[in-house]
Amino acid sequence: MNRGFMKESHLIIIFMILFLLSATVVIADPLQEARQFSAAGENEKALELYTSWLSDNETSSLFPDILEESLSIIKDPDEQLTYLSVLKSRLSRQKTGVINIRSGILLEMLGNIEQALTLYEDVSYGGTTGSIALLRAAELRFQVGDTQKAELQARAILGTTSDQAQKTRAIVLLSRISCVKGEREAAEQLMRDVPDPSEPSYILWLALLKDGEGHGPLDEAFLAGEVLPYSGALDTFGLLPGPQETEKNPEESAILTGPAVTDPELISIQIGSFLDRENAEYRILDLEKVGIEGAIVEIERDEKIYFRVIVPDIPYEKLQEEILRLKTHGFEGFPLYE
Repeated sequence: MNRGFMKESHLIIIFMILFLLSATVVIADPLQEARQFSAAGENEKALELYTSWLSDNETSSLFPDILEESLSIIKDPDEQLTYLSVLKSRLSRQKTGVINIRSGILLEMLGNIEQALTLYEDVSYGGTTGSIALLRAAELRFQVGDTQKAELQARAILGTTSDQAQKTRAIVLLSRISCVKGEREAAEQLMRDVPDPSEPSYILWLALLKDGEGHGPLDEAFLAGEVLPYSGALDTFGLLPGPQETEKNPEESAILTGPAVTDPELISIQIGSFLDRENAEYRILDLEKVGIEGAIVEIERDEKIYFRVIVPDIPYEKLQEEILRLKTHGFEGFPLYE
């Protein structure tokens, strides 16, 4: 009797295991099918399956990875924005913050700063997603010259997030604001107490502060090895005037006007976008210091002129290699599909 009961129990357990395994396979099938359609070039069918999976699995830890996977099969940024808009309409308010941030990054690449700001500031603040959106909004506010709102947002980040890297970026932003306001001492004081000294923006901005005068109290931090001097492009942020003296006049730099891409087989990489042409010209000089040829393209968006700094005419097959090369010199690059 006991043996029969044990046998039945074993059968029940085996049945339950098989049931769970089959359920797992069924759940995984949409993604596998999406990948197969993508590999076969049937992107529309693949995107339908990705959209379905993402809308049904908002709480999955795989959500960010699958979102990026789905976006990777769409080459045109405008089409990526359309896809994100459709996906956003199917998600809960809590998850749309992730979509807003991703869409905002694309809009920044396209030079549509105002719309990117609108999306960032529409995210409900609180939690990791909210503080990321607020930080991006603050940095953009500073970029367009709204230092008052940028400062308020940066201080709000310090009071709401526990993320050490985000706090550091907020402090760096406050330091930059102080420097623009002519409060150099306050700018340096802020940089003496950051929670994450390894954060790249901290290292870059501290190097730029040092480079501005070539001497000062921050030298001690460099000499003590607390911060590594940055030997690449110091004006990574492109928001302060360049040095008073340069080896080459910015007016002599290569400057282009017109579309960023002239050949469908060639892609340009955007290094920065500025409202002040002089800042764009100094970025060109920074590129030249490391042997990279750049150009400036004027773009009109929302009745404003932006000066894009690009590395033009990169063969498509070498695009990722060039982006990585730029990154090793401290430049963040984004491909322009126009």
